[in-house]
Amino acid sequence: MIIIIFTLIWGIALFIFLVYSLISLLFRMISDPRDFHHFAGNQQPAKIDYNLQYCVIVPCFNEAAVIQRTIKCLLRFKQFERC
Repeated sequence: MIIIIFTLIWGIALFIFLVYSLISLLFRMISDPRDFHHFAGNQQPAKIDYNLQYCVIVPCFNEAAVIQRTIKCLLRFKQFERC
């Protein structure tokens, strides 16, 4: 009896997922040509800004302290760079 209930629930969930995926795919196929022409004119080639510094902050348990330390180190580096 438990196996039948589990199979029934799993089948209903699979059916809902497949119907949602099919509807989503259908709407994407319909809207793609219109969206492509709408956004194609707004594309610009990427420009590399060599003065821009990128910071990668990895989430951790003590995230606030890591962010503060990173900002302090960057500010110290900027002050040293000016001298």
